[in-house]
Amino acid sequence: MKAVKPVLSVYLVAIATVVGVYFTISPLVDGVIAGHVVWDILNFFMAAGVLIALGFSYVRKREVDGSGSGDVWARLAVNALFYAALWLTIWFFWNWFVELMDRDWSHLWKQINPLFAIVVGVAGARMWREARDSEK
Repeated sequence: MKAVKPVLSVYLVAIATVVGVYFTISPLVDGVIAGHVVWDILNFFMAAGVLIALGFSYVRKREVDGSGSGDVWARLAVNALFYAALWLTIWFFWNWFVELMDRDWSHLWKQINPLFAIVVGVAGARMWREARDSEK
């Protein structure tokens, strides 16, 4: 598991960065590099990122809840990440499945993509920190 965490954390940070940057510049380049096709491909990588972030945040939440720690800020941070990842998971997959069924709910992607970049990026950074700290 120690060898997997750094790889997954790099994946999460990388896909969050790609989504954040492409979402930001997509109004400028959509016609140039077939933006809809790019998002269709990115969605598969995003789905993996959403599930990894949800799994990591769930495991982390269970660890903090089970530790009996009185650190309120740690509990708040862990719970915030978990519930944000849960919200993102539900919203992402619902919207993606609707899109795959050729229904137009594309306006929701304008909320999902920035949320994805933030939640998955934070989960990746925390996973990286935990992997680094466990090596010490």
